[in-house]
Amino acid sequence: MRLAELQRQFALSLLGKSHSLIEHIESSIFSGDERLQIYRNNFNSSLIDVLAMTYPMILALIGEHCFHHLARVHIQRNPPTQGSVDCYGEHFDVTLTSFPELTKAVPYAPDVARFEWQIDKARQAHDYTQPSSSWRPLAQLSSVPVSDHDKVCFQLPLGAQFWVSEYAVATLREGILSGRVDNIDFNQAESGIAFVDTDPIAQKHVLVATALSSIEYQLADSLHQGLSIGAIAEPLLTSLESLIQQRIVLGFRLNSHSLSNKE
Repeated sequence: MRLAELQRQFALSLLGKSHSLIEHIESSIFSGDERLQIYRNNFNSSLIDVLAMTYPMILALIGEHCFHHLARVHIQRNPPTQGSVDCYGEHFDVTLTSFPELTKAVPYAPDVARFEWQIDKARQAHDYTQPSSSWRPLAQLSSVPVSDHDKVCFQLPLGAQFWVSEYAVATLREGILSGRVDNIDFNQAESGIAFVDTDPIAQKHVLVATALSSIEYQLADSLHQGLSIGAIAEPLLTSLESLIQQRIVLGFRLNSHSLSNKE
């Protein structure tokens, strides 16, 4: 058996989808299948841990036993496609949706999973995106001539991701983190932004998922698209100070090709 085929068969064996390797494994105290089972157990255990770190809210909502069962199903349906599992876990919401008993008991579970994946995407984007050196600190904004105000583009956190949900997913996340989930109106729709921030006290990165008002969301989305002040409707700009206070706007630069027409 050639190396490439051996590797493919080993990968299939980890998922329990092939037994052709057994005859090539030398048996002693343990059979070939028992030896492979050690690798299968380690493989599944590692990926379950990755999913648990990516979807802590789902784990808290449905419990460890149920989560591990769903995680194993997800691994079977969506095995890793690359060596690193740092970005593994997409489409867990689809796996949850395939269990009607679960979605009947916890109808907001798929939305929570989609929300948590956006948070993890923000982590991934932050970790694997090279920051630009063209942004200037907000403290220098006062030095921009009035004639150039329409050319100002504002910087959002590196790798920021937007999310929209029919449920109060950000409020639920805060409740789970604080241990207070009573009196949460889960049926309240929320939308917002997820990003990596720096805790000024602990001096470490923290994942932030903030629910925004409709105007705040529209403004943040416009800024994320790279629109300058001159291209954004004035009513949206009333929320600029709020985004700055929430550390969603971090810096600025001048866009020499900015648009000046406002809707």
